[in-house]
Amino acid sequence: MKHSRSKNAVLLMIIFICSICLNNVWARETGSMDQLEKENPDDVDKMNKVLYYYNTLFFENYTEEELKQQEKFQKSIHLLNELYFEYGSLENIPILPFDPENIREGDSLFTEVVAVINTENNETYFVTENDDMKLLKKCLEKLQYYNGNSVTKSNEELTEAIKNFQKEEGLTIDGIAGNEVWRKIDILMLNKVIEDD
Repeated sequence: MKHSRSKNAVLLMIIFICSICLNNVWARETGSMDQLEKENPDDVDKMNKVLYYYNTLFFENYTEEELKQQEKFQKSIHLLNELYFEYGSLENIPILPFDPENIREGDSLFTEVVAVINTENNETYFVTENDDMKLLKKCLEKLQYYNGNSVTKSNEELTEAIKNFQKEEGLTIDGIAGNEVWRKIDILMLNKVIEDD
């Protein structure tokens, strides 16, 4: 009887130790979920929507052109940009559906497209390069940072407009329209449209 009790005690001890080890492994594997419990509920909702959009789009084998026509894809870019400013970078956003350092096939649009701008004629611009000065001027004009009717329309005026935009929106002031500027423009232009030439 004593032998049986001691054997049971040893088994219980082994089970207890194993459960602790497994719990630690599980905690490491689900760290992002633990992190989510501490996040702003609005942020978690945005993250879940991004995941939902991503999953429904990329697992239905759309081509890039078909994907660009999807309203869900456009919404996911807007949400990603909002989260970008909440967390400081794409890499810091919990449970992203992709790893920005190891882009898989189909993921590139989510990292290359930094802004989605709509026109009055229901056309859509997907900003993947930062050198579209014509589009930039239209957006800054719509947001009342740039005077499109200026006589000179010099590069200096545009640079100054970008700096004013960066200052007002709390961005790094360097006069360069990089990804951060376009991501902010994307958010501010969400409910606005520009004239399409």
